[in-house]
Amino acid sequence: MLNIIKIGLFVNKRSHRTLQNVLPNLMTTISKNYESNPMVIEKIWAEILTNQVAPKTRIVSFKEGILLIQITNPTLYSVLCAQKKVLLAKLQKALSKENIKDLVFRVGA
Repeated sequence: MLNIIKIGLFVNKRSHRTLQNVLPNLMTTISKNYESNPMVIEKIWAEILTNQVAPKTRIVSFKEGILLIQITNPTLYSVLCAQKKVLLAKLQKALSKENIKDLVFRVGA
């Protein structure tokens, strides 16, 4: 008989899957899900920023752990660059450190 673990894995009682064996595959799956579903990242990004700042930014892409964010003006670019470490830490905490490795800001309309 199979048991269902909360993270959605099926484990046969006779097999002994350890967390060490399962975790790398799970993290890869999660990473692929984020890359294929940017709405999750966009939602968390909007929650991290204030209501005044969030509409002035737009996530352009997320590839290989790098989140590219377009910003409407140079002043906001300076502010976000100064807060880059804090923003990155908040995203990593919310999404997992293995997924987001860096933030890249670009000024544009």
